[in-house]
Amino acid sequence: MWGIIELVAHEFHSIVSGKGTPDEVQGKYAWQNETPAKVGFAADATSVELRQAARRKRQLQHLRVLQGSSSVVAGQARAHITRALLKQGGEPFCSKLKAARCVGDFEVLVEQARKDEDKVLESHRVKRKQQWFEWTKDGWEKDKRSIYKWIREGPQPMSCVAPTVGPDGELRIGKQGQVERVEEEWWKLWQVPAPNMAAIEHLVRPFQGLGAPHRKTALTEELLFRRAQKLSAKKAAGPDDWGGEQLRAWPRELWGRVEMFLAMVEETGVWPDSLCKGTVVLLPKGGSGAALEFRPIVLLPLICRLWARVKAKDLEYWMVGIRPLPGSCKGAEEQGYGAGDGEGAGGRRTGA
Repeated sequence: MWGIIELVAHEFHSIVSGKGTPDEVQGKYAWQNETPAKVGFAADATSVELRQAARRKRQLQHLRVLQGSSSVVAGQARAHITRALLKQGGEPFCSKLKAARCVGDFEVLVEQARKDEDKVLESHRVKRKQQWFEWTKDGWEKDKRSIYKWIREGPQPMSCVAPTVGPDGELRIGKQGQVERVEEEWWKLWQVPAPNMAAIEHLVRPFQGLGAPHRKTALTEELLFRRAQKLSAKKAAGPDDWGGEQLRAWPRELWGRVEMFLAMVEETGVWPDSLCKGTVVLLPKGGSGAALEFRPIVLLPLICRLWARVKAKDLEYWMVGIRPLPGSCKGAEEQGYGAGDGEGAGGRRTGA
């Protein structure tokens, strides 16, 4: 059922974005395939176009220099660069490149490539200025702390990850090497002795007589739609790639299907395999770069987090009703909650 919901949502976003009704695309959406994924300012569409324009200019400059050499190596280099340029370029560039015979022809191509690079660079600068304006405006309205921090510290250079050597003697380089180093240090803390089952049974024994939680509000299409509208557009997506911006755009009718899907999950206690995965993200804490200063968090699929937010309200309502168990929570006693009895035996766990 979740696969059908994803397919309908996929087609909805494709139509809204003007791409029409495409075939099913695994992993990413068709309306996002036109441009590279954005990763800060380093991998957006403009930056990629700028790198391509600069690479074409350099390749044409090499071809211009190689025209004066008749060696075998120069001929092989010319053939290799020409194939790369023809593969990357479109019309009328490819026709002009095939027709180029002398140094003068390549001079014209180099000059045109230089103009194209300047044009993309100017566009990139305009976009960066617009992004800077939007960041300062948004920060002044919602997060003045980030503005003041930039004023105090100024622009910071990009951090470089120092290479390290792993236990197997292999050199670990770049971001992937950093992830491996952090993972190695955290696993040393996560590997603990086998659990003491007798101690666990003693810990959970007082909870065995409690009844099942009661739902405070029904999990309806209207409730899910309202919750989705409150999601931030920048809410990070989980491994299923559905982020806050997409879920906020889902029509109310689609949330009716989601309501039926979540009711089935609660009844059976089983989530689809595609929603049983998490993305581990490392959040840097402090500036030393030590492995344990990167805190791993797990991003679950956003639809699961949306469901959990509703369930948290139900759990809060249930806990207030049953009162804390004697001596089970000092913080609750300080807040004025007294000791109370459970609602009787025979309670069962809710599904999912």
